Amino acid sequence: MTMSESEESRVTEPYVVSFDDAGATERALVGGKGANLARLVDAGLPVPTGFCVTTAAYEALIDEPAIQDAIDELAALEPTDTAAIADAGAALRAQIQDCDVPQEVRDAIETSLDATASDPGQAYAVRSSATAEDLPEASFAGQQETFLNIRGADAIIDRVRACMASLFTDRAIAYRARNDISHEEVAIAVVVQRMITPDVSGILFTADPQTGNRHIASIEGGVGLGEALVSGDTTGDAVRVDQRTGEVLDYEVGDQQVAVRSRSEGGTETVELDADDRTRRVLSDDQVRTLVQMGAEIEALFECPQDIEWCLDDGDVSIVQARPITSLFPLPDPMPRDDRLHVYFSMGHTQAMAEAMPPLAADLFRKWMGDIFAEFGSDENSRWPSRQVGASTSTSRRSFGSNGGDKASLTVSIR
Repeated sequence: MTMSESEESRVTEPYVVSFDDAGATERALVGGKGANLARLVDAGLPVPTGFCVTTAAYEALIDEPAIQDAIDELAALEPTDTAAIADAGAALRAQIQDCDVPQEVRDAIETSLDATASDPGQAYAVRSSATAEDLPEASFAGQQETFLNIRGADAIIDRVRACMASLFTDRAIAYRARNDISHEEVAIAVVVQRMITPDVSGILFTADPQTGNRHIASIEGGVGLGEALVSGDTTGDAVRVDQRTGEVLDYEVGDQQVAVRSRSEGGTETVELDADDRTRRVLSDDQVRTLVQMGAEIEALFECPQDIEWCLDDGDVSIVQARPITSLFPLPDPMPRDDRLHVYFSMGHTQAMAEAMPPLAADLFRKWMGDIFAEFGSDENSRWPSRQVGASTSTSRRSFGSNGGDKASLTVSIR
């Protein structure tokens, strides 16, 4: 009698690994979020103590023919058919939620909780960590579940199962379909960390996501847990810092109406802030520079600009998540090695077209643009676009002639 692939996986792969275990940086085992946290721990950065419930536990949970058939059927859905996606996703999530967590998985989670708890009432954050999330080209941010301030083994195990079921939220199904990511090949792990009850928390971008400037760090911070900021329910302080000099370029104090805080009995609540808390500055200049320096270390570790979630508790910084910024304009590879200033313009990204055009679309675009230029009376002796390179300036130029014969010139200069 031979074992099935899922049975072999459960024999060879652990159900739980701590952040400092061998294999904790393997995305296939602990998902994107878990792998990144393990790398941060390995680099000596301040990450709350915790562990990952692995993809082997997920495979054990969904090892039911009916669930496997339902996952296979997702491939037939069109990413634009929102009604069909909603129905299929809701049914599949309910099937997974109805499954009993295998006893061996329960035992592994309870053992890890005992090992990481600092007291019997220890609270934890329970976060999804899919194998296809936090990639340089696809972040999947906010598509799976997160639960904060969860107490007790039974409640934590229930939230682990809910996180695993959230691999099939409507947004996640549609996103994978649009990006040609197979539903069958994606798996999910769950990060379980000691809960930090912060005074201040927020987000740090090691490159400015608004301008694309890689030298400017951007920070958003607010009172309490960061969920209010991430969800857009409130506006926190906004800070911009020149990473080359450490100069705080801008500090805009937000008008934070509400904050999310931990409840003593578990879970969270949204509370209104009084007038003083709404408009007081939440970060000192020294704290800002500490965050920027830590961000630079994390960017160097992952070798690309990072979107980092942080929190401050009694002045101590903790990092609870780091992932690539996926919205920046791409830079050429290899990069120029001279010391000149180079400016790059991506029409595709300006039009929210980050991928290369398919050949048919490119041909239609060229014909469409050619017709437009012909309508204005283009210079038949020039090419579109032409490129002239001088000693210090490269220029893309196109001359247009109106019906009256007058000429106009559209020029983009790069110095």
